[in-house]
Amino acid sequence: MTDPGTPPVGLNAVTVLHRALVGGLTVVVAIFSFLIFQRGGPLLAADASRDLIGLVIGGAGLVPLTLGFLVFRPRVPARLPGQGADVYWGQPEASGRALLVWVLFEGSGMIGAVGYLLSAHLAAGFTAAAGLAALVLSGPGFLGGRRD
Repeated sequence: MTDPGTPPVGLNAVTVLHRALVGGLTVVVAIFSFLIFQRGGPLLAADASRDLIGLVIGGAGLVPLTLGFLVFRPRVPARLPGQGADVYWGQPEASGRALLVWVLFEGSGMIGAVGYLLSAHLAAGFTAAAGLAALVLSGPGFLGGRRD
């Protein structure tokens, strides 16, 4: 019997969580891009430090993206042959590790989006787009369907 205080973890729960992360990051990137378009430029005034800020924030956003891809994503276990998706996602090893990967990708995109809003530098914009793309492409269907 499960503890009534423990939320259910399974395919539906991780799918809802992943969609919420993707939706939230998509909304932030869209709103920040709209604000830059509406204002006619970034929030920071045009000076030499604006480009540096965009580069530094864009580079800082690549750190969680790289960690997610190279360190934590390979640690998500592959689904065993014949194992159902609910059983696979019910395991803390699978759902917990996948959540860590998703949070790193979402954080990378959020850092890039803030850098893009401040500086409108392409490095920060690229980081935001890369974080969003990594999050979308590493969903439960991909991570739960791998057979290493």
